[in-house]
Amino acid sequence: MLERHKIHGYFTKLYVVLNFAGILSLPQIANAIPGQQKLLIDENRQVTVDDIETGLKIAIKRGYTHSNDPIVPKIRQLLALLRTNKVTISEAAKSVDVPLEVILELGKMAINQRYCQKLIPDC
Repeated sequence: MLERHKIHGYFTKLYVVLNFAGILSLPQIANAIPGQQKLLIDENRQVTVDDIETGLKIAIKRGYTHSNDPIVPKIRQLLALLRTNKVTISEAAKSVDVPLEVILELGKMAINQRYCQKLIPDC
């Protein structure tokens, strides 16, 4: 137990030093509650897991991609990872080999659709 504490303390100190120096920036997955992860688009908007799923549905419905496109199962795998594991959206995207930009665009589609529906019913 003491040995484990020493190792944990060493890595915690190493992380703090490297992070303070700007050399390292480890994601804080301790706060990544499965299914509730968010990714900041700008100072006022965040993409959620549900936004990514909605964006994928919109993209397929509008013909931006097809359900048999190889990226679709990867995005569904990403959604499953996010809903069942303590990982950030960027970590999940990297693990399934989907560019984060694609995830952001799917999220933006969902957010834009939501804003549109507030202004124009049946948008």
